[in-house]
Amino acid sequence: MSRFLALDPDAHGLFVLAGTLTKAGPRVEYALSLPLGPDDARPLTPAAVAALGTRLKDLLKQAGVAPAPVLLVLGRDRVIFKDVNYPPSSPADEPAIVRGQASRDLIEAAGDVLMDYIPLAPRAATLNAEPDPLRQAQVVIVRKDVVVSARELCDAAGLKLAGVTPRPYALAACLPASATGSVQAVASLWDGGGEFVVCRGLEVLYARTLGPAAAQSEAGFAGELKRNLTVYAGQRGATPVETLYVAESARGGAAARLADLLPVPVKSFDPLAGSAAGGTADAVRGRFAAPLGLLELRGRGPVLPINFTAPRQPKAAPTKTRLKVLLAALAAVVVVGLLGGFGVLKLQAADARIAELESQKTDLDAALKRTELDVKRLAAVDEFEARQVVWLDELYDLADRVPDVSKVSVTLIDGDALAVPKVTLRPGQVAPDPKTVKPTPAAKLTVSLRSSDDKLGRGVIDGFQTDKFYADIKPSILAEAGGKGQLITVQTNVLHRAAADYFRRLKVAFPKPAALPPADDELPGGE
Repeated sequence: MSRFLALDPDAHGLFVLAGTLTKAGPRVEYALSLPLGPDDARPLTPAAVAALGTRLKDLLKQAGVAPAPVLLVLGRDRVIFKDVNYPPSSPADEPAIVRGQASRDLIEAAGDVLMDYIPLAPRAATLNAEPDPLRQAQVVIVRKDVVVSARELCDAAGLKLAGVTPRPYALAACLPASATGSVQAVASLWDGGGEFVVCRGLEVLYARTLGPAAAQSEAGFAGELKRNLTVYAGQRGATPVETLYVAESARGGAAARLADLLPVPVKSFDPLAGSAAGGTADAVRGRFAAPLGLLELRGRGPVLPINFTAPRQPKAAPTKTRLKVLLAALAAVVVVGLLGGFGVLKLQAADARIAELESQKTDLDAALKRTELDVKRLAAVDEFEARQVVWLDELYDLADRVPDVSKVSVTLIDGDALAVPKVTLRPGQVAPDPKTVKPTPAAKLTVSLRSSDDKLGRGVIDGFQTDKFYADIKPSILAEAGGKGQLITVQTNVLHRAAADYFRRLKVAFPKPAALPPADDELPGGE
């Protein structure tokens, strides 16, 4: 459901209907009136819109009416009606042709006015007459500054202007559904005058403003109505008025009193009957007929029959060049869509690959964490092996260094492993590369000898000093008491070496075996 404010500004007041459009018709929620005095400027003029817009805003605020789009009514005295004939044309060209026909004999400049129209039904062919090939339209013309003032009025009130329609069409929409298709008249009267409209559906056949005399007495009102009915009959006698409807309060009774004075049946209708605004004063109830009709028109469809905020405009007819451009644009859209779809597929494939690689990375990180302990253990083993001293090979080499045990004898062999020296780095100092660092001794060896041959004893010391896998060699030689020889002590640090670096080969001369005793059968005197 849509909600609108129907606004009818006039020199004698401003009348507002707030209603919601439903399938059953407009549901009126508020009926508000803002009287204007003789000192107030005429509405919809540049001098009046700002102040009137502010007063309208205050009126809505005091009544608790929420803002909504505005449908505005223009009085008959603000517009010009003109029926034109035009040749059949395409819907795209029709607005331009109708505007051209309506601009003939127009006093106002074409740039100063706005035009809108409604197509009329084709004329009925008379007996023995060919159908008229021309079409008809009813054109309505308004000065552009009037619509601009209407928009400024809504802007000053904090509202949005959604449509501007002449009052005769709004009054025609108030008629009951049973009157559709026949010629009917409707009259709306207020304190400064009124309006009289003859219509057939939404086709306005005759529309006039009622003078101030109509508001002064019922006799004056009847005289104005009778005069207008007579003028209409003189112009369109072939389509007489069937019924005259008077917009008034249900308690007014003017229609019943006018029935005896007019040549057509007269009926009354109350625009606010059965609505939430039933408490409105009787004197102004009929004044809301046009706003109610405008809500009715908007409820029939999204497009008003005449709307000066969005008049019918000519449209450029499609040409072959335009068709080619549209086809090219469509082809471009299709190609872009296909490329976009292909790109999306590639992105999805790339995202899937990234997700797969991230999953593999996560698994590898987990496996790496699980092997960190094993790596540390292997590093410890490598460090241990890098400082290992094979003592059996050391004993083997020592045996080779002592060529004659009868002259040089070993009295003590003592070996101790050395701790790894700790390296303390100063701030900013880079840790040394293990591959270039000179290896440190892995063990400490002490050997004590007793030698009866000075040369052989000295040769044992020289053997340690010439071997690159010994460092910090400290020999000690003491003469044994009684001139029996020397006591030699050698202290040295032992470096780690690979198994292949133990290359000494001990040369030992095994003693000849002793002769075996003769067997029993070889003894003298044996058998």
